Amino acid sequence: MAVRHLVSTGRTLIACILGPRREEAARIKTAAAREVLAEHGLRLAAEPLHGLWTEHWGRQAATQLVHAGIAFDGLMCGNDTIARGAVSALAALGVSVPDDVGVVGFDNWTVMAEADEPQLTSVDLKLQEA
Repeated sequence: MAVRHLVSTGRTLIACILGPRREEAARIKTAAAREVLAEHGLRLAAEPLHGLWTEHWGRQAATQLVHAGIAFDGLMCGNDTIARGAVSALAALGVSVPDDVGVVGFDNWTVMAEADEPQLTSVDLKLQEA
């Protein structure tokens, strides 16, 4: 859903920042992103970046993408915490969200999704109903 949303808003250069590579959630999200992009004749803008499920990792990874000169206009983050860090880093680097880069997180954790301006777009996995 996250990548479909980014593609539906015209994003074609999508990067991913996820949690640890060994975790199933990160592997599933990476595979799904690749699959959806392939359906649209697209590929990931860069190999997915893996780290911790933290805001600090989101800031670090987004900064890494920008400083590496990787062109991206969409960013799928493995959770809302990573997304919040990524949005913070992008703003500090002069990258406008959502004008320059669309960002999507996961979990729809209200405290994260609504805390920033602009509000974070997030996929609600209905975890509270499980």
